[in-house]
Amino acid sequence: MVADLDRMAKMIERQKPVWKPGSKNAYHAITLGFYEGEIIRRVDPAHRTIGKVFQEEIANPLGLDLYIRLPADIANSRLATLKQANMLKALFGLPFKLALSVINPKSDFFRALMVNPGAMVALDEDTIFARELEVPSGGGVGTARSMAKAYSVFATGGAELQLQKTTLDALAAPQHLHRAGDLMNACAAMSITLSVL
Repeated sequence: MVADLDRMAKMIERQKPVWKPGSKNAYHAITLGFYEGEIIRRVDPAHRTIGKVFQEEIANPLGLDLYIRLPADIANSRLATLKQANMLKALFGLPFKLALSVINPKSDFFRALMVNPGAMVALDEDTIFARELEVPSGGGVGTARSMAKAYSVFATGGAELQLQKTTLDALAAPQHLHRAGDLMNACAAMSITLSVL
């Protein structure tokens, strides 16, 4: 389904809110990128995907080796193989309250990050078919140098991309949270900002 953005959009359109609209903000971390990508496809005059917009408007002008969906000419040998982390070890390395939310199926954190059977697709060592998918909230691939350059351009005013100060100010503005200390609201706000970059 991730390979068929029209089908994905129809499924997202049919999704019912889990809680009263405006009362909370906690989408699944991966789904959030598909919402954002669909908005871009609908407002862009050429109906480009978020990956194409990123490539044509940001990565190519800056000469970045950074992609949201890898082109076919990049060899698999250039890609790092992902390994599953030791979840128990990772859990004990978290602050106590965060660790509790990771294992609590009713927590916003669990619902937004842990409940996603498709998240392990990137760990398939035999085939790297995930490279063919455009996953805006977690499918970016590139070199560390290119990522650093992209962040540097935005952090220093965006002159290379002719960004307006009002655009950068909007990206840097504090997000309005529905509840003080709501971790998922903060994560969602950060995700929106990062995915725009």
